[in-house]
Amino acid sequence: AFAGNNVVIRWNAASNATYRVQFAPSLAPSNWTDLAGDVLATGGIASKTDIRTGTNRFYRVRVQP
Repeated sequence: AFAGNNVVIRWNAASNATYRVQFAPSLAPSNWTDLAGDVLATGGIASKTDIRTGTNRFYRVRVQP
């Protein structure tokens, strides 16, 4: 979702799980970059905000051990 100059990524989450959001300009498996700051879910929905850029960004969410 877009919120002004930001992109908001939301996903279904497990409470008390830690997630890392990454982005890449393509879906190539070796090009992923971490967004700063992991997300600790406090309920069934978690989210992370990123700054909207003029280039394409694909996002993925990874559960941290």
